[in-house]
Amino acid sequence: MSTTKLADEIRAFLDETFPGSSIDDGYYFVNIKAPVSRGVVHEQSQRTVDQICAGTCWVIAVGLDLPSHVRARVIEQRLVTYNPDWNVQKEMMQWLAVIEDGKVDLGATLEGADLTGTLVFINRASGIVFNAYLRRVYGSSQTAVDAFAEGIDCVETEERRLT
Repeated sequence: MSTTKLADEIRAFLDETFPGSSIDDGYYFVNIKAPVSRGVVHEQSQRTVDQICAGTCWVIAVGLDLPSHVRARVIEQRLVTYNPDWNVQKEMMQWLAVIEDGKVDLGATLEGADLTGTLVFINRASGIVFNAYLRRVYGSSQTAVDAFAEGIDCVETEERRLT
């Protein structure tokens, strides 16, 4: 695992907003520990990405060619280790990007992506994270998730609290 300026910024935000979260997880690559999360219906994933990318957001991708799919103000790469088991390790490229009012074609971005990878969008202003692989929205409060998810069809209507 290598570090970059952008990785440090994202880590600092997650430490403050979602304590216990990591962008260095060897299995999930991005592991969000949030007090509230909701599943997003597959058909609403693009709409969710459009909403989270309105304004400035961070994008974290592993197992896909992110630079081919986004116009980023800043983009960095670093190596991360996929470690699903004690005897399996695989070095993979992690892309970190800052996009502003970006349009991301989620279907095209995920086409041909490595199934062990990830694609995560973080909107610092709203305090919302969307994991496109897991189709989950994470927030620091019920109010934040409700405000973000208004008009987006979510599978879960009740909050899920992590203990």
